[in-house]
Amino acid sequence: MTFGQESTAPLPIETICRQFPSITAIGLDGDCVDDRALEGLSSLSNLESLTLSDATSVTDVGLRHICRIPSLRTLTISGSQVTDDAVGDIWKLPHLKRLILRGNKVSDEMLDGAPYDLTLEELEIADCGVTDRVADHLARMTSLKTILLNRTAVTEDGLETLKTQLPSCFVQVIP
Repeated sequence: MTFGQESTAPLPIETICRQFPSITAIGLDGDCVDDRALEGLSSLSNLESLTLSDATSVTDVGLRHICRIPSLRTLTISGSQVTDDAVGDIWKLPHLKRLILRGNKVSDEMLDGAPYDLTLEELEIADCGVTDRVADHLARMTSLKTILLNRTAVTEDGLETLKTQLPSCFVQVIP
């Protein structure tokens, strides 16, 4: 279910949560998503997939609300104000398999303190301030099967580190 700028009459998040308490996937974009809206989503105990696009009003506060949804398996956040501080809470999601971060205010520090025994299998980071330092962290995350680093400052050296340390992982770096 997707709500946002493309919808003719977006429903308030509270209404969605009340009318669809068993919903497993939601996509929100633009003006309909902010920290307050994400607080309401934290009551959805069956939510497995959440996509936040052009989420310019989402901050670390909103991300922390999302991280109270233990059933999340897929999380996509793009165009938000989310920083490294709150990304640390993502690593506590026990069933997260796929994480996509595009155009957020994150850097290499987002992986500081991340455990290496995550369930995460797919990671995409694009248009964010990460460098080769992120490759050193990711190389220890043996659960990863796919790593996409697009339009970042990761160089050929970082790519080589990942390919050497995670030989069975598909790694793509696009400058």
